[in-house]
Amino acid sequence: MEAMAEVFTKVDLYVGGDDLGICNLTGHPTIVFPTVMSESKTHSQPTCSTLTGQLYDEATLLTVAELVELQANLDANRPGIKNA
Repeated sequence: MEAMAEVFTKVDLYVGGDDLGICNLTGHPTIVFPTVMSESKTHSQPTCSTLTGQLYDEATLLTVAELVELQANLDANRPGIKNA
């Protein structure tokens, strides 16, 4: 926890893949949210990103995730089965 607290004196957010170990071990807030729609032969599905932030700073994570989601315009491509 102390090492992560030191990291967050230098950065505002950590952009990670699918590793939720940071929040599980240190208590830092983490959000997983859709960023890109991936297509297959039968359906589309979201690919997600992970952000981890400073302790007690969930507001920053939610704000950044909302801005990214708005720019990605994922509402136009909801997951579901394609018409055959």
